[in-house]
Amino acid sequence: MNWKLKIPILLCLLLLCQPVLLAAGNDPLTITAVGDIMMGSTGQRTALPPNDGESLFQEVSEHLRGSDLVFGNLEGTLSDGEEAGKCREDKSPWCFEFRTPTRYARHLKHSGFNVVNIANNHAWDFGPEGFRNTLETLQEAGIKCAGGTTLAFFEIRGKRIVVAGFSYKPSKYSYSILEIAQAVEIVRELKANHDLVIVSFHGGAEGRSAQHVADRNEVFLGENRGNVVRFARSVVEAGADLVLGHGPHVLRAMEVHQGKLIAYSLGNFLTYGLFNLKGPS
Repeated sequence: MNWKLKIPILLCLLLLCQPVLLAAGNDPLTITAVGDIMMGSTGQRTALPPNDGESLFQEVSEHLRGSDLVFGNLEGTLSDGEEAGKCREDKSPWCFEFRTPTRYARHLKHSGFNVVNIANNHAWDFGPEGFRNTLETLQEAGIKCAGGTTLAFFEIRGKRIVVAGFSYKPSKYSYSILEIAQAVEIVRELKANHDLVIVSFHGGAEGRSAQHVADRNEVFLGENRGNVVRFARSVVEAGADLVLGHGPHVLRAMEVHQGKLIAYSLGNFLTYGLFNLKGPS
């Protein structure tokens, strides 16, 4: 099925990217997509919002609700356990681990989110137990997720939709953006059985010096974070209808490639504490 893309650019620039995809017959499908979400943590450093997070989304909920799909990148785990975090062994100042109380999932649901990406470098902050707790918590809240090898499936007004998550981390975290040929095959297979394929990816360098998208492999803190331009364009050419990027923690460029939107980084959206949000001085 062919989809035409209509993008209210102002909303995209205000961190709420809301493409409207028009299928044959002009039946619109609206998607609201935002960047990184970390609602508070009880990890190696505790930072929880007042009032148990009840007001976290109050200024934006009205803009989120109402779309067919409301998407965000969930940084960290949803868990109430006592799992050992990755920073117990890694004492580097660059080690960050995030564990959000499971009850905070209700804030996502109440604000309209029905799908989140967990294909990122914080999904396994508290090991396999923390990852499983995240999957179970999201399922109980009625929120689908894309990450690991989990795909998010929807059927909306007779249209079959799938969201797939890719990351630069090893395969246990997600499909890999480093294996572009494999990514192309995955997207082709998904497109053969779905009307709409949405690809979410976590990649690229981080911080204010990484605002410009480079058509090359990006290395950050010694890790190969992938060539996000080559990856994104390749999956579009394989059949992806929308590509949503995150990881750099800053806004990056968007482009329309072969009629499909690529957002290279939607930046930070709601990150309570523990994130450096200072802009250029």
